[in-house]
Amino acid sequence: MINETPSQGISSRLFLKLLRLPMGAFVGLLLFSSASRVAAQSAPAGSATLPLSMGAATPSPAPGHDDCFEWQGKRWKWIDSKTGETIKTAPLGSSPKDFNGDFDHWSNPRNGRNYVKLPNGSWVDSKTGETIRAAPLGSSPEDFNGDFDHWSNPRNGRNYVLVPCGEAEKQASNTPTPKGATSPSAGVQPVSTSSSSINGYFGAEYGGYSMHSNGMSWTSGVASLGGAFAFPIDLSSSVQWDGDYSRLHAGQGAPNANAWDGDVHYDCKSVGIPVGGFVGGFSSNGTSTWGGGLEVIAPLNPCSWETQLVYAHTDKYSTGLWGGRTELRCFPTDDLRLSASFGAQHTSSTYAPGFTYTDNIYSVGLDAEARLFNSPWCVFGEYEHTHFRASGMNADGFIVGLRFSFGGTLKDRETQGPAFTNFAHLLGVGYKF
Repeated sequence: MINETPSQGISSRLFLKLLRLPMGAFVGLLLFSSASRVAAQSAPAGSATLPLSMGAATPSPAPGHDDCFEWQGKRWKWIDSKTGETIKTAPLGSSPKDFNGDFDHWSNPRNGRNYVKLPNGSWVDSKTGETIRAAPLGSSPEDFNGDFDHWSNPRNGRNYVLVPCGEAEKQASNTPTPKGATSPSAGVQPVSTSSSSINGYFGAEYGGYSMHSNGMSWTSGVASLGGAFAFPIDLSSSVQWDGDYSRLHAGQGAPNANAWDGDVHYDCKSVGIPVGGFVGGFSSNGTSTWGGGLEVIAPLNPCSWETQLVYAHTDKYSTGLWGGRTELRCFPTDDLRLSASFGAQHTSSTYAPGFTYTDNIYSVGLDAEARLFNSPWCVFGEYEHTHFRASGMNADGFIVGLRFSFGGTLKDRETQGPAFTNFAHLLGVGYKF
């Protein structure tokens, strides 16, 4: 996503062992991993002046400034792909005609947002604190071709490439580009960066559930494999895809089942706030559920607030579900996420003409995710309590998992995607069993 620019039936004994996991050790792992990430992300600070350059000579930066900027926990800079010259930056989505003479502040009249440049060279929204991608100075939104690592300016004929700060750029030469090379320009070797325009994760998780109803109790489990990723369509909109396979163990002698789910989300940023909709499907034991809804994520730096409304229909018993879910996510560091959620649903099922059963379902949850030791791997854990009002049943679920994350930090995932909760989670635990 562009900033203006991602349970297995278990026996009672096994489930009780799951509940006796050393949660203190798990939390300690989260915090220790986060601390190591913070230490690894420390970088020299420095801000550069931002003269407007449309092909004219670029004034030299002030002493001690290198025109680098921080993005996704690393430091980068734009260079001319032909000459290797370092190019100054402006916030992504800005236009040269917006320049007002102040090199550290920028206003975008097309979306009403104002930006300020931090000492580390990064651009942020002055109201929300959201970090904005840095583009080569003098570029325009219409120049964007969907590739965040390369940029062309047709007004001055120059091509730019994004490279890590401190990397020696090769100057132009008459040496032809080797056959099969993906060099952005002759004489400049291709640069591999982690600031891919596609963000997301692949992972595995296991959820154990303790069910209680009318004096009875039993355990259920779900083991899942899946992932999610997001990619930009243009400077203000993006698409998110989610997909999972799950093996369900309902307990109480019920047969095991396979389940599949998937969904697609589209959002468009309005004043920096992603607003959009989604459609999704869930299938288990030959019974399919389809639905969709509306969603929004409001930035509340260093937190964000997601709200989703959903409708779903299941052919079996002509079941309809209406509901909503909201989640507050906070980021003590760029690679540590702490969240709290609340959901409410109303279901109605017709078992025979004139016989309809309805229920109201409520859920509350807590979860956390942290990157492990500055690696692509992340661990996460979640607890959710669900209450079915009509039947009086309660379910307590504990989920643990491991994800391979790509495209940026956990906070980058929140601002660029995939950030929206998937369709199967919105349906709730009742649909799993």
